[in-house]
Amino acid sequence: MRADEIEAIVAGFARAAELAAKGGLDGVEISAAHNYLVAQFLDRELNRRDDEWGSPSRFLLAVVKAVRDAAGRLAIGVRLTADSEASQAVVGELAGLVDYLHVALGDSSTYLGSAEIVPPPPMPENAIAPHTAPFKNGIPLIATSRIVDPAAADGLIAESRAAAVGMTRALITDPDLPRKAREGRLGEVLRCIGCNACIAHYHAETPIACAQNPRTGRERTFDEEEQEGGRRLAVVGGGPAGLAAAAEAARAGNDVVLLERSLHLGGQMALAAAAPAHAEVARSLLRNYERLLAEVDIRLETDAGIETVQPLEPDAVVVATGAAPYDPRLDFGDVEVERAWDVLAGSPPEGKRVVLCDWGGDATGLDCAEVLAERGNTVTVAVASATAGEALHQYARNLYLQRLYRGGVEIRHHLQPLGGANGRVRFANVFAPDLTEELEADLLVLAFGRVPVADLAPQLTAAGLAVEQAGDCLSPRGLEEAILEGTLAARRVLQRAAVDLEHPKPSRSHP
Repeated sequence: MRADEIEAIVAGFARAAELAAKGGLDGVEISAAHNYLVAQFLDRELNRRDDEWGSPSRFLLAVVKAVRDAAGRLAIGVRLTADSEASQAVVGELAGLVDYLHVALGDSSTYLGSAEIVPPPPMPENAIAPHTAPFKNGIPLIATSRIVDPAAADGLIAESRAAAVGMTRALITDPDLPRKAREGRLGEVLRCIGCNACIAHYHAETPIACAQNPRTGRERTFDEEEQEGGRRLAVVGGGPAGLAAAAEAARAGNDVVLLERSLHLGGQMALAAAAPAHAEVARSLLRNYERLLAEVDIRLETDAGIETVQPLEPDAVVVATGAAPYDPRLDFGDVEVERAWDVLAGSPPEGKRVVLCDWGGDATGLDCAEVLAERGNTVTVAVASATAGEALHQYARNLYLQRLYRGGVEIRHHLQPLGGANGRVRFANVFAPDLTEELEADLLVLAFGRVPVADLAPQLTAAGLAVEQAGDCLSPRGLEEAILEGTLAARRVLQRAAVDLEHPKPSRSHP
């Protein structure tokens, strides 16, 4: 960069602060973190200039001064990277110049470093806590990175780790968290589950949304559509879509019966809980719904057919029967074959040569590979998508790959299975099918995606019931879509029922 370009950028910071002041804001924060431009000037490995801007702190101090001169009444803070030696070195020069410091983890210039900017599980909660000490020099300090629990946040402040904490994702999930904490209603907090749907929206340049809380980003729409209670809703399926439907209906004061065929709620999330990447996500999700479904009649180990649903005499039904693993119907001869779902749900084998066919690039295959590797198996993942974890957000994918490589998992790219025999699985290259190869396997695990389980809804509709479907039974997708669709399905079908019941039916007794 030329010197005049640098001066223009400094002037741009000042103009932005001026506009913030005119807009009535109380403060601005200068980002000198995550190896963005300001942080690059701080790093002697990157800043090799031989002019006045070669001094590591020169650019940051110029920006701080320009912002202060342009908007002196504003509170001015600087964000720094907590695990950066260059950031630690500049702290002393900011004393008396800024009103606060803000530290967070992460480096945008590397795959692993970028994942730490908004770290998903299994990175531990309160990951920032061990990194704040070098920044405590008398300037008020804010600490951010994986702080999701208000009681834990209060503990960090009590321990003098920081003067305040940032809880961005937690507040996206529950904007009322500070008020609930202040009023002693911690049990009512809707907890961030760490799925990173919010940052995925940000990177896709779409409005911020939350998988756990479908109202986030849709507050005006939801508020304008007041829901009436007093109806009876049957929900079939206890996965995320069904849980969301039941919670939404109960929230409006309806009588809700939730039917789930298995012993546990959670659906595919309950399966994924066996793997490190989703243990916390599943645990937090189910804890949230435990509270939200406190008034719901939950019936586990119940196969819901028309003969089960009709006697409930519901005003409406939400069908959220989910999906089932896709069966490729290939002949693998004498090679033992298991589905990834069965491995996650059961007791994984030990000490085997395992080949895992990952067709879709989603979390299922990678979760299964990680669980198998932890049990001492020799695992090879044959990936048919363009890259391992192609369907995942980049931060989650980066950390998956770190754990898999550390666990000794071999990843073979662009392979689709053709069949197998004699302890070997035959593959073709996805892009060049004439190129084939074989891999030895004691066990072949199939992660071939999902197909809808959609047979119940037409039967209930034919019986004259008001029915809405939600989640993977419509089309297999992700957690965010399932929860949003379950919520909206409950609202729609109950609105339909209200219209249909303007002429009341004869009185009835509920089982």
